[in-house]
Amino acid sequence: MNRIITILMVIYAISLRCQNSDTFTDPRDGKTYKVVTIGKQTWMAENLSFKTDSGCWVYNNDEKYLLKFGYLYNWESAILACPDGWHIPTDEDWKTLEVFLGMKKAHADMEMYRGMNEGGDLKSVGTIEWLAPNQGATNSTGFSALPGGLRSEYGDYYSIGENGWWWSSTVLRFENAWYRSLRYSGGDIDRLGYNKSIGLSVRCLKNN
Repeated sequence: MNRIITILMVIYAISLRCQNSDTFTDPRDGKTYKVVTIGKQTWMAENLSFKTDSGCWVYNNDEKYLLKFGYLYNWESAILACPDGWHIPTDEDWKTLEVFLGMKKAHADMEMYRGMNEGGDLKSVGTIEWLAPNQGATNSTGFSALPGGLRSEYGDYYSIGENGWWWSSTVLRFENAWYRSLRYSGGDIDRLGYNKSIGLSVRCLKNN
């Protein structure tokens, strides 16, 4: 009986967090993305894979990574990459998501790794894409975050399988902009600034 109650509670929690799941087809290239509504926000549940005129790369220049992980974009390309009706999330948009998942507002305003397991609620489960142990991963939101790695300003590629990195549209200081990162070894969420020339993944957020 206790096992049944536990299962029902998990199903109920997932239904609250992942309120709607749908798809969106980008008219620019015909690519269809899974879409998920979390709280009052509607996110693409896959990394963007629209090829911009410049400033985007597939990991390690190997097309086998494109379908699953999308492109890595520098910031200048990222802020223009989403289709009409969608945008790159601001730093505040990311905080709204984190607070909805249970992070304290004071923690959301901090830098570096914060929270308890809000990142685990966003990460895809298993150790096929993520390295073991993929700690805390439940994907209870349906966000299905994947560890697409990054491209350095020097053209080197790092941390596929270990980390997922996503731009915000908010400038931090000088040549940096805020990002979010998830890691295989924890369920917390990293918030820091990176140089705009770095190549990171993009998740588009639907306009209100």
